[in-house]
Amino acid sequence: MKKILIVEQDADMIRYLNLVAARFGFNAVVAETPEAAAESLERDAFALAIVSKSPFGRDFGKRLARIVEKVGGDRVVVVCGEDFEEVARISAARGARACLTTPFEVVFIPDILDELSAVDEGGNTVRKEDAEAGEGDASPGKDDL
Repeated sequence: MKKILIVEQDADMIRYLNLVAARFGFNAVVAETPEAAAESLERDAFALAIVSKSPFGRDFGKRLARIVEKVGGDRVVVVCGEDFEEVARISAARGARACLTTPFEVVFIPDILDELSAVDEGGNTVRKEDAEAGEGDASPGKDDL
């Protein structure tokens, strides 16, 4: 099962993200501290990381750069409730896919998970019809042309 890393301290946000992850077939690994996040990154591979600034404080930029390096920038989403402009600037500079405000823009996370649920373990896009059938072949069929 594909995993997502959730680096967050807010219990309500963790609960929401866990529910959304399960809905799309992802196993969520929650890290509430910088140390737990670092340990998780060393131990597991992740299809997506959802990262809040709050666990990192002043080390946010440095820690985010490490997460982007390990997971891949297109698979890192930052969520932020305060200092949005500054956090968005840092997130973009470190190569994160997006910076979403909480509680409003987190409604886009299911769309991102839906997109990633159509990617196999090798990072290849799989048509949803094939993924549901278990075929995993992303090449277009005769009827698709």
